[in-house]
Amino acid sequence: MVTGQKATIRPREKEGDAPPTTPGRLPPVAPKLGVLHYEAGRYLITDKPPDVRIDGEFTHTVEKLALSYIVSQGFDVEKAKTETGFGVRFVHRLDYATSGVMMIGLTRKAAGVAATQFEKRSVKKIYLALVHGHVGDDIEVVTDMDNRKSFLTFDQAIADTKPPGYKMVVGSPGNPGRASLTECYPLAHGSYKGAPVTKLLLVPQSGRRHQLRVHCANAGMPIVGDATYIDDDSVYFKDPNVLPPRMMLHAFELHISLPPPQEKLYGRKSGLRNAIQQEFRTVDPFSEKTLEGLCLVA
Repeated sequence: MVTGQKATIRPREKEGDAPPTTPGRLPPVAPKLGVLHYEAGRYLITDKPPDVRIDGEFTHTVEKLALSYIVSQGFDVEKAKTETGFGVRFVHRLDYATSGVMMIGLTRKAAGVAATQFEKRSVKKIYLALVHGHVGDDIEVVTDMDNRKSFLTFDQAIADTKPPGYKMVVGSPGNPGRASLTECYPLAHGSYKGAPVTKLLLVPQSGRRHQLRVHCANAGMPIVGDATYIDDDSVYFKDPNVLPPRMMLHAFELHISLPPPQEKLYGRKSGLRNAIQQEFRTVDPFSEKTLEGLCLVA
């Protein structure tokens, strides 16, 4: 993202560098990478599992799972590295604990075409979340996801902690941060294992680190299972032994324009001339059918 400011380079992580996690919650033993779209040698759009690192020196990462899938499709990775500069290039990133739609470019040019749209904010990202408490009791619950009218807006800058650490904070006069805007649509109220919760649809209009998590926590409705922004999740449950199996934040949809497969890419903007708008959507992980212990009332 071009901002005119020098970017902070975050080193590739390695075993032992794990961010805060809920006590007792371990990474999946055999995570599976869902595949929403694959274009050989150009793009892979995945459904990332929760609690899996993007890259680094770990047993399971999105990078390793992506390469495994590509090889399973009969693609000659080593030959492509020499001929086309093949490589797994993350166009954007999701937090370790967040699941959902994630886009990977498989050449520098392909990744550049997609990254240009993220930089210009022409990409639309839609998230689902379960948060503690009943949010938006005074506004209409959304029942038609394609005709959303009632919503809340979180318009608070997001800043690094001082000194810089893993957590982010809402900006202040002494630590202003960068402008951040999130639209929040309550979809349903209900309970999760006895605790009151609200299912939200979140649409970020900016792309700050931990933006959705900070905005929700600052509004008094932390995301269920968010070990970074909740000191102790168990205080919300009648049974202190209840442990959410994951953080309940999921990248549900990605709307982006992709160049036709037959079109040769010359640079970042070349592939956008005839690009076709596409929408990629995953299964909803926060429904009564997919999440045990969840009861929702629209």
